[in-house]
Amino acid sequence: MTKHKRHKVAPKYKQMAFETAVRNPERYKGILTAIQSFENRVLDNDTLLEIVSYLYLNGIVASPKIRIKETSTFESISSKVIEVNSTRKADGGFPEGYASRYWTYMRTLSEMGFVYAQYNEPLKFSKIAEMLVKDKLDEQEAFSIQAIKYNRKSPYRNILNDFNYFKFIVKILKERERISYEQFIISTFSKNGNLKEFFEIINSNTFNDSNKVENFLREQYNTNLKAQTILRDYPDVVLRLLLITGFISIQFQGKVLIYLNQDKEGYIDDLLDISVELGEEEKEKPEGKEETEEKEEKE
Repeated sequence: MTKHKRHKVAPKYKQMAFETAVRNPERYKGILTAIQSFENRVLDNDTLLEIVSYLYLNGIVASPKIRIKETSTFESISSKVIEVNSTRKADGGFPEGYASRYWTYMRTLSEMGFVYAQYNEPLKFSKIAEMLVKDKLDEQEAFSIQAIKYNRKSPYRNILNDFNYFKFIVKILKERERISYEQFIISTFSKNGNLKEFFEIINSNTFNDSNKVENFLREQYNTNLKAQTILRDYPDVVLRLLLITGFISIQFQGKVLIYLNQDKEGYIDDLLDISVELGEEEKEKPEGKEETEEKEEKE
């Protein structure tokens, strides 16, 4: 007889990353607006099915197997929503299936502090999220404020990296006029936001192309993820979030170059002066929400 036993995965240093299913962060305001009516509802299976179905009905999520018409309702598509998402694995403390689909769209919003979304607990919006959906703040203001409060180690990431990556990249660009996209990729592997260490790496190495970057990362950080993941998927999503904060600007001069946004330098300095200190309890995973791995054992 085969039995699946769950084991807690030990945290380790990982590349900076956000959910890649939502590549354009400008979509998040629409997602927040769509689920706003569910605030304070307990995220049990019934509510999650309603929310995910509502995302399909509003065109935020799409599937060729779910045809949305003007007359479509929750009742008319809910069975298809269950079927289409039946193969999705459990993730983020949410069960497999449509509940896991919900977490796909909530992960980054949770990490950035816009919402509190935990399975079988009430959905909560932060004040910044409420102001964003009510158009009292624009997206750049909302994301820049949340970025300053962000910390890599959090209840949503089982990692050892314990620093604010957004502040780290801003400080890099305040000391160095610009960095290339290849150097930016290297920054996403920082273990602790050490500026001196980062500058030593980029000053001692020439990262002219992606092959050199990949070889360096595999040798120095022992990453075994696909090249597409570490060189494009993860850094691209992080870069898009940096752009929506207004912290950076991009120029193309034969290659992608990243600069501090000079038009926002005063605003950025004001944000950097804000001190946000998180206790260890705030960085730990909620009880019962650990990342797990399944291991087969024979009885």
